[in-house]
Amino acid sequence: MQYHDLKIVLISEWGDQLDPAEARTHSVDAILAKPFDLTSLQRILYSLLDQ
Repeated sequence: MQYHDLKIVLISEWGDQLDPAEARTHSVDAILAKPFDLTSLQRILYSLLDQ
């Protein structure tokens, strides 16, 4: 079963070192580096919901 409308956010301590293009090849829609604040999380979630 595949969920084409499911959005994946990778939250990682090494998020700033990950390549977004490579992450997309693994179905990751966004990367959020730790530590993060709620505003950053909101911004990413809103942008993914608008797609």
